Amino acid sequence: HILSRQVYGFDCQSSKAPLVRNNEVPMLNLYAWPDLKAKSGIHDRIDQILALLSNDDAQAINWILHWSAALIQHPERRSMVAVMVLSKQQGIGKSLYGRMLAEIIGKGNSVVVSNKALRDNFNSHYVTSLLVLADEVGIDRNAGDVIAEIKAAITDDRVHCSAPYAARTTVTNRMSWWLSSNKRRPFLVEQDDRRFTILSPGKASTPYRKMLQKCFDPKTSKFEPHFYKEVQAFAYHLKNMEIDWRLI
Repeated sequence: HILSRQVYGFDCQSSKAPLVRNNEVPMLNLYAWPDLKAKSGIHDRIDQILALLSNDDAQAINWILHWSAALIQHPERRSMVAVMVLSKQQGIGKSLYGRMLAEIIGKGNSVVVSNKALRDNFNSHYVTSLLVLADEVGIDRNAGDVIAEIKAAITDDRVHCSAPYAARTTVTNRMSWWLSSNKRRPFLVEQDDRRFTILSPGKASTPYRKMLQKCFDPKTSKFEPHFYKEVQAFAYHLKNMEIDWRLI
């Protein structure tokens, strides 16, 4: 109630401040500060996941790391390029990597969407998020409207925002997208379309799958404590990288 008398809208800046200023105008800060604390350490299992998702392509791994570092260091900046991981193999870490990024930037700043959610008349639950995680998006033959929505959400500087019982408005686009699919060709991407980076993972071995299973606590489905430490170490690595902006 007190804040409502002091602010003139909302913004998103990666700080703990509940109020921020945009052109000297006080705004409510929507950024949800993450629980995870970055700590120096090793992250061998995450390196294995990256190697598999990129099919051991050194250039692809380097690109993913710089793309991820940009998200971690500047979470409120839209990436302008979405990552799509395509593989018929299940349980190889396609969604896990996106989940780790969400943990690092703050789970309150990310959202999981489906084709149905992207077709919904109300989109305020994801267009105001910083990281959008999408599984099996666009695999329907009639998903042209979904793909058009995603393409606009990747590059447009402002997007429409619709919420129940509120007038439709536009908001600053801060979304970065991590998509995955079990289909080889979930939708058509033109050869010169720079809005997508497509990853084709290598074949997951039995030891790799067992390693991946041990990353989770079977009782809670949360990250296993030792793996959580690796996520903290990976966050530390990304936070301290010098980003090659031209590359990404």
